[in-house]
Amino acid sequence: MMEELTYSYATTISERIQCWKDLDIESEDYLKQWQARKSLLKIADYDKIVQHYHVDKRTFGMGLLPFTEERATLLMPTVEKSEWFQLHRQLFSVEIPIKEMTLVTALRFHLHYYEEHIRTILQKFPSLHIPEKVVTELVDQLSNEFFFIAQKTLVWDVHQMIEEYQLQAESKEAEFTKYIEEFLGDKERTYLFFGEYPTLARILAVRLTFACEVIEEFISSVNASSDSLTETFAISTPMELTKIELGQGDSHNRGRTVIQFQVQGTPLIFKFKNLEIGERFNALLTYLESLDSTLSFYKIKRIIRPTFTIEEKVAYQECKNEGNVTDFYQEYGQLLAIVYWLGATDLHMENVIAHGPHPVLIDVETLIRPEMFSLTQPISKQTRIEKQSVLVSGLLPQKKQWKRELEMDALSGTKQKLPKKVRRLRNDRSSDIAFQLEEAYMDGAQNIPRLAGKEVDYLLYRQVIQTSFEKMNQLLLKNKAKFIEQVKTLLANTTIRLIYRDTQQYGNLLNFTLHTDCMSNYIEREKVIESLWRSKIVPEPLIPFEINAMLDHDVPLVTANTSSTTIGINGHELEHLLIQTPLEDTVKHMEQITEKTSHFSYLLLKESLGTLEYNTQEIVIPTENGSIDSSLLQKAADIGDKIVDQMMVDPEYGDVTWMSVFPESDDEIGIVYPGTDLYEGSGGMYLFLVYLNYFVPKKSYQEMIDLLEKEIFLIENESKTYQSAFFDDGMRLTVAFYVTRLLKDDKHRLYMENSLATLEKSQIEEQNKWNEWIYGKASLLTVLAAVYQTFQEQKAYELLVKYVQAVTCDEMDDNSFAHGYAGVCYGLSRADQVLNDKKTKEKLAWYQEKFEERLEKDVIVTKSWCRGTLGIMEVGKVLNLTFTKEILENVEDDCLCHGNFGNNDNYLNDINLLMGNVIKLKSDPECIPIGLFCGLAGIGFQLLRAYDSFNVHSLLFVK
Repeated sequence: MMEELTYSYATTISERIQCWKDLDIESEDYLKQWQARKSLLKIADYDKIVQHYHVDKRTFGMGLLPFTEERATLLMPTVEKSEWFQLHRQLFSVEIPIKEMTLVTALRFHLHYYEEHIRTILQKFPSLHIPEKVVTELVDQLSNEFFFIAQKTLVWDVHQMIEEYQLQAESKEAEFTKYIEEFLGDKERTYLFFGEYPTLARILAVRLTFACEVIEEFISSVNASSDSLTETFAISTPMELTKIELGQGDSHNRGRTVIQFQVQGTPLIFKFKNLEIGERFNALLTYLESLDSTLSFYKIKRIIRPTFTIEEKVAYQECKNEGNVTDFYQEYGQLLAIVYWLGATDLHMENVIAHGPHPVLIDVETLIRPEMFSLTQPISKQTRIEKQSVLVSGLLPQKKQWKRELEMDALSGTKQKLPKKVRRLRNDRSSDIAFQLEEAYMDGAQNIPRLAGKEVDYLLYRQVIQTSFEKMNQLLLKNKAKFIEQVKTLLANTTIRLIYRDTQQYGNLLNFTLHTDCMSNYIEREKVIESLWRSKIVPEPLIPFEINAMLDHDVPLVTANTSSTTIGINGHELEHLLIQTPLEDTVKHMEQITEKTSHFSYLLLKESLGTLEYNTQEIVIPTENGSIDSSLLQKAADIGDKIVDQMMVDPEYGDVTWMSVFPESDDEIGIVYPGTDLYEGSGGMYLFLVYLNYFVPKKSYQEMIDLLEKEIFLIENESKTYQSAFFDDGMRLTVAFYVTRLLKDDKHRLYMENSLATLEKSQIEEQNKWNEWIYGKASLLTVLAAVYQTFQEQKAYELLVKYVQAVTCDEMDDNSFAHGYAGVCYGLSRADQVLNDKKTKEKLAWYQEKFEERLEKDVIVTKSWCRGTLGIMEVGKVLNLTFTKEILENVEDDCLCHGNFGNNDNYLNDINLLMGNVIKLKSDPECIPIGLFCGLAGIGFQLLRAYDSFNVHSLLFVK
């Protein structure tokens, strides 16, 4: 039939290539046009696509030819042989009367077929009773699924046809009724409608095939499990299924999805997969209970078969009392520690059920994970640490820097307003039918415990969570070897799920394919889905299988055996796509967990829960070096030992890191990872340890020095953040200068000369060209002047001229040394000692005038170097200014920047300060600060200065 020619538009590119490849037509221009259309793909990605089809570019272009009647006719034999089209034709072999004047009537032929199929199935299993009401509900569920797929096209067609055929009536409702009658009124008209949208016809036929397979497989499996259901869940026979709810999860592998059902009122879950991993996890929980009799975890009951699992539906139950709530969050902390050790990912609010006093983990397919992604470039220390921490589990609130628009974690995920409006169908029985943008909400899951009818706020139980997390961590550390052996035994040779892409990414693409253009021409659907080829993380052999699943309107399901490097998808196995087996990667992750790494995870847990503190901590430094004669050196070495204890070496990457706690700009307190800077980073740490090792040589110090040296001087770093002695090339120059003065060695002299050379070429973004001390040029001027005065390096002189010229006369917010006029005055004064030129003196005079003006009106409330009298007084000496020195009391902080060890930089003979048993520094109680300017390293450096001020020069004023 001529009207069937339009169904040729439902063919794929591959089908068109096969039918058109022998046509004598130049086709490469069509490929170029295809590539030129808006897309995420690059030309190289299209080359991959062409290679996947095993054709050349000309042949691939044949699949993109525009339609003619001749070409459509060539495609029809392929269409007519296809299973989907044969089913589609069969649907319209009988007339089905319209029941309701709604757009769902377009689907009545599909729904009738599905209903008849269900009734045929039930005849095969007479011992299994499904009430008529349940059959009706099943048909309604399919109706909802199919209408979601078809609704955009149907609404579009309403408006098109009413306008094209001038279907006017006395009301909008009457116009809509006329549309139904004219274009969907009988089987012939409905068949013609689908001929206008042949892709829609194909998708619905494919999904109908899947739906029939799914319901038959489900009913057959339940029937075959009757004895097990009786044994496991005490269900009597004959069985009656009083509820069946399909689509309780994503659709995978030909429409298979999670099914909730009830047998004799008992709620159960059916999944088309072998969830042996769940039973193995139960066994692991039982083992942990044997280590500590206070542990008691809820374990889900299951029936496991090779192709499916039936498990109890864990009830969402309220807590009976306050004690139940405490128990819930205590067990939550324990589970956090367990999944941290296993390296679990993708556990979110829908993976936890609040069952009275128990948080119950469901869907534990991602309980262990392999290393799936090949690194194309180095990753930061922060990423490495967090990737191996409890954060990736999904069970904690997301840190602010990478928080999603919706909180999906199992602690805070509750009902939330969606960040964007959604389209909802309105006026659905009128010719004004349309989609309107409206506010919408994501329903909460069943993960939040309830007490007396109200959800409990986890914020009230954060201490319970972190205490039980830490306690379970210690239990696992104590039994580390045995626990790893249990994991190796229990989790071997079982199936897990791999998550290469966020499920939402697949869902978004599938929603895009519901556009009318995609429903009219199948290759428009392929155009949307081809964007999956643009991926840096998904293995290329996997992508064609992802695309095939998406073309069937499925979400790809990727699996692996824990003891194999093979990946499974869509019934296919792809060998050697994993570097190691998932279990090997899990064991490696577990073996790398130590007191230090687990403590890092604990700090990240506190950050996630918002329980980090930043206040004065009293840090006791134990005496470890009593054999050293000098009490100053002894204490400096004790501090050095304490610092090394806080540092973590990554043997795989050959570097060292630690954590610090600082207030953030938004008044929250967060974890800070060391950069290479002088202030709190590896530059400052290297400087202190080199000096300490000079006076007290130790293997442990030298090991850290070697690692830090590689990071600072031997790894090429493209980052250029600030023109300052504290960052980048300026930091390297400062460190090399100080170490060269101490060691007088050729190596650091060369580092210093190299730093001068790279400083000459460095380019800094305009917004980072500041004049102040810490983030600006003032400190760099001072260091360059000192380098020239000490070593007569001509390059230092030339750079000094360059950076003095770069200093601009800009108003500043304060008068301080670290961030205001004082520091710039000091830097220009030191430069003037070398240059002694008019330009330098003019700029110094401008800044001195501003400095003196602020002195008269500013009230200085601290004696610190950074913002107090110490810095101001030093500048006063340099500028020959006289002013009254106020005596300020010592502060509750001993750090170099703004504490007592900095405040007494010029008076390091205060034996009470130097030899106190307790050091006071600001941090979290669980995090000892070790950096140079705000931590232990600065205090250790000042002790060395007190011991030998001739060789250990002031860091605060670069003397």
